[in-house]
Amino acid sequence: MGFNIKHQTGGVVNNVEGNQYIHGDQRSGMVNTGSLRDAVLELERGVASLGLSSSQLAAISGHIKELDQEAGRTHPEPEKVAGPLTKITEIAAAAGALAGLAGPIQSLITWLGPLGQPIARLFMGG
Repeated sequence: MGFNIKHQTGGVVNNVEGNQYIHGDQRSGMVNTGSLRDAVLELERGVASLGLSSSQLAAISGHIKELDQEAGRTHPEPEKVAGPLTKITEIAAAAGALAGLAGPIQSLITWLGPLGQPIARLFMGG
């Protein structure tokens, strides 16, 4: 038996041959590219209102520019979003300002899927 899947649009789709056993649950969160752009804009607005030092603001602004460029592409690549978002999260955490950016960072983590898990751990203080 084989599966031919042209497009997968569900959050969690399990294609198995034979038995599959799941312990616990499965969850999915999806953010479309329009929401990706909105999250980057919200992040930019949030950063402006945090009262960061000029050096912190300059560093974060450079990383936001990278996110903005990637979010503006027709097919943004998660690999090109993960690095800048990690840096933004680290800088904001060091400045004690992470809570002010929770919404957009969480949206971007969701969009990144598995690539967002290391950022989620930073976000949770781990």
